[in-house]
Amino acid sequence: LESESHTADVSFVLKQESGKTLLTQNVELHFKNELDETVLDTIKKGITNQTRSEFAQLKRLCEQDI
Repeated sequence: LESESHTADVSFVLKQESGKTLLTQNVELHFKNELDETVLDTIKKGITNQTRSEFAQLKRLCEQDI
């Protein structure tokens, strides 16, 4: 994923463990420019919140009864 200010490398890992399937999401952020610490923190929080929301939605879809 790429925007004007950063790129995000996102990966998902499925793993079988103790009879359960674990889904892990990994995100690596790369910023294209030097940013003020406050701006950087704000961008990271926004991306983290969006990622958590999307992951929670994916989890609900995977766990629903078919």
